[in-house]
Amino acid sequence: MEYFSAGHPKLNPNLIQVVKKVLECKDLTLEEMRSYNVVEKINSVMRVGVTEDWCVEPMLDIIYELLFQTAEQVRSKKSPTENSILGEEYSYEAALQFTQPLLKSFTLCVELLSHSDSNIEDKSSHCVALMLQLYGKSLLRLSHE
Repeated sequence: MEYFSAGHPKLNPNLIQVVKKVLECKDLTLEEMRSYNVVEKINSVMRVGVTEDWCVEPMLDIIYELLFQTAEQVRSKKSPTENSILGEEYSYEAALQFTQPLLKSFTLCVELLSHSDSNIEDKSSHCVALMLQLYGKSLLRLSHE
């Protein structure tokens, strides 16, 4: 995870795919992801990577995965199962708090809705939809500030 940050010389498509696979397999707990600064790193790579076509699509996959896991927990209104990316000991409220900083990538995801690649448009629309479902009220407050 140390190389997974914007501007790092070892950041490459393979590393992004590895991070994506690690998050998809749900082996990291919330505390582990916090200790690795996963959300902050995702936001930084997304800000820089939005101009790099090689990383936009897998970064949208990573954002979607975290948001989807959070949405599943919120919908079930119960504590995560051991198959959750957040681990057994965390509630859906903790999941919401953990992924809320992904809203920093909201504007970038909206901008990607008009991307020339239809896959990127589609993936960004899924991310935007989940962000609105999970954090619509927070986004409204931010837009009025």
